[in-house]
Amino acid sequence: MDMPDTPAKTPSKNRKSLAIGIAIIALAAAVIIIVLLARPGNKAEQTEFPSATSQSNTAQSESNSPAEAAGPKEVSPQAKAIIDEVQRRDKSDTRAKGSLDAPVVVSIFADFRCGHCIDFALNVEPQIQKLIDDGTIRYEFNNFPILGDESRLAAQAAQAAAAQQKFWEYHDALFQGAKSQSISYDVSGLTDLAQKVGVADLEKFRADMTSPETTDFVNTEVIRGRDRLGLQGVPALLIGYSYVPGGVSYEEFTAILQKEMQRK
Repeated sequence: MDMPDTPAKTPSKNRKSLAIGIAIIALAAAVIIIVLLARPGNKAEQTEFPSATSQSNTAQSESNSPAEAAGPKEVSPQAKAIIDEVQRRDKSDTRAKGSLDAPVVVSIFADFRCGHCIDFALNVEPQIQKLIDDGTIRYEFNNFPILGDESRLAAQAAQAAAAQQKFWEYHDALFQGAKSQSISYDVSGLTDLAQKVGVADLEKFRADMTSPETTDFVNTEVIRGRDRLGLQGVPALLIGYSYVPGGVSYEEFTAILQKEMQRK
């Protein structure tokens, strides 16, 4: 027995459903693009200290630029305790400049072969010097060599220079030599650089550069920066209790400093 024919579904309905679906997808994509374009840039970001937001080694979080920030952010007790550990305020510290009683300690973490560290050391630090001289800040250097064995040996050489009261002279020569690519990052080349900046006892310098004590000292700073502070790149700055990943201009530096000095 023949069954009556069943009416076939018209393709127009399928096409209509497909068109609606495509329109919804396009609208969603447009919204996503608008949101991404509206996000602020991350140049000279002032962020909360990484260990304040996570127990793990967090990536550097995004925030408003320092020029736009309304004021210093609240710092968790955990983050404050960690930063207090980093701030040395030791009168015998040969890797620090400025008054022990300066209202703000600035801690920098750097690699002597890092391009951004070179730029900051040669272009911004000379401008910061007047803030050190007038007692506004105390400036403290921390090793964070992350670019391989040559960077670690350079950090150890800087420590050997510090043992003979020549850290800052050697610091400047390392960054200048890195910019001009005139340094050999081996024991001989780094010793030659020490001679140029006036390190008196070159035999002691050479021994100190590769001693277990110096190696352990640099390794300890790297571990503290990586595991305790959660740092992932250089340069990194702690301007008082404000954590700033990456190099900043002098204007950006002073903008953050002014806000930091508003803390009670």
